[in-house]
Amino acid sequence: MKCPTCHHPIPNDRLACWDCVMEKAWKDIQAQQHEPLRQVKAGKADLTLRSFRGQRHVQMFWCEMTFCKQEITDKYSCSRMAWEPTTMGASICGGCRDALHRLMEEACR
Repeated sequence: MKCPTCHHPIPNDRLACWDCVMEKAWKDIQAQQHEPLRQVKAGKADLTLRSFRGQRHVQMFWCEMTFCKQEITDKYSCSRMAWEPTTMGASICGGCRDALHRLMEEACR
């Protein structure tokens, strides 16, 4: 059977397209970031950074994932950082930075 939305094949042992279910879940998780991001921008909360092998990522709120869709494991060290869009550019992964800036703009509209 093929997914009516994305046209990927759906294995016979599944009821729905895994890709479409995960895409919807990801959009829902991103939407849940708006309120905490407003708190971060107001200086009432900090971002959680996760580092592994010299790369720093930003952890999403209420989720064991980063803004660039990396799953967080116990190998990641943890630190905190205030919202500083001009200085955090080179210090975190580009995928996290881009997603974080986009979601921050959405949250503040």
